[in-house]
Amino acid sequence: MKQWTAKEFIHKVPSLRLEDLADREEQVKEIIGQVKENGDQAVREFTLAFDQQEIDDLKIPEQKMIKAYENLDDEEKGALVEAKKRISAFCEKQRHNSWFDTEDNGSILGQLVLPLDRV
Repeated sequence: MKQWTAKEFIHKVPSLRLEDLADREEQVKEIIGQVKENGDQAVREFTLAFDQQEIDDLKIPEQKMIKAYENLDDEEKGALVEAKKRISAFCEKQRHNSWFDTEDNGSILGQLVLPLDRV
C-alpha cells in the first residue's frame, strides 16, 4: 500500500480545501461538545438529524449484527474485512510501546509509555 505525504494527499483530493476543513473542524468540535455535555441524548438527536432515525438503545444486539452481516453480499463482506484490516494496521502504526532492558550490572534502561487523559 502506498503511503502518501501530506502534500501528495492534498493533490489526490483536489476538492479538499483548507477553508472547508476549518469549517468542518468547527462543526465537529460543536458536535463533540454537545455529546460531552449531553451524552447519549445528544447522540440520539444527531442520529435523528443526520440519519433520520430514531433510536432508543444505542447498543445493537449481537443477533441483529449477525443477521445484518449474513444479509450482506460477498463484495460487501469483503469490504468490511478489508476495512477491519486497514483500521487495525493504522492503529498499530500509531501505537507507542514501552520497553525495558536490564544491563549486566543490574541497571534498568527503558521507556514507559502512558496515555494522557487529555491534552
